[in-house]
Amino acid sequence: PGPRTAGHRTTDATHSDGPGFVKVARGGRAGKAEGARATLTPKSRQSRAEWQQSEAGQERLRERLRDGSLAGWQRRKIEMRLKHGGTGWEPEKKIAVSSMEKIRLLNAEFPEQWTMERLSEQFKVSQESIRRILKSKFRPSAEQVAERERRRREQMDRFKAGSAPE
Repeated sequence: PGPRTAGHRTTDATHSDGPGFVKVARGGRAGKAEGARATLTPKSRQSRAEWQQSEAGQERLRERLRDGSLAGWQRRKIEMRLKHGGTGWEPEKKIAVSSMEKIRLLNAEFPEQWTMERLSEQFKVSQESIRRILKSKFRPSAEQVAERERRRREQMDRFKAGSAPE
């Protein structure tokens, strides 16, 4: 086979680096051309998650962190992948919108007293949850608040009537 162009994927056994992975060239011709950088890329999204959880995937992420040429947001993203094992953000506990508003208010009004650590302890959620709540700019509209309140009342009425909530 002749030279491959950047981004070309191959399933040819001579260019494969193990089951489920292919070499993808970046920045020029793939192969032995000077300056070409090839990287291992999983063939599907499902295998990507499995690969990131594998020891090889974790080591590759650690190498990228040690490289030092990453932007701050890229470093943070890789650190989160390593911390959560490639599965992404899956909080253990959901928190009510009213509690999120209280967290934002306390931190805005009294930042010295209500630090992320103290908020985390008080509301019994992780510091990562507090960080994400404080970072978030989402505020529900009046219609969304009214709809949530309507659903809450319906659930309360069903509960009082003795039927299970949906």
